[in-house]
Amino acid sequence: MINGIQLNYNKLREINPQAAREVILEMLETNRWDISKSSRDLNTTRNTIKKIQKLNKQYSEDKVAHFGQKGREFKSL
Repeated sequence: MINGIQLNYNKLREINPQAAREVILEMLETNRWDISKSSRDLNTTRNTIKKIQKLNKQYSEDKVAHFGQKGREFKSL
């Protein structure tokens, strides 16, 4: 529960999966990457939080590998 508002990841995921993932990432940042507290706040399991965190990390690494750290493509030498 955050500021009197009960969040439920599973219900949000049914409505909008992308928004649900973004809520998890925002919650992790708010809770200083404390997976247990974030899972309690979102009424979901720690495994769900870990899966989203892992998917986000893979996406970020793929994006950097493809575009470079500053959003530019790597050039072959």
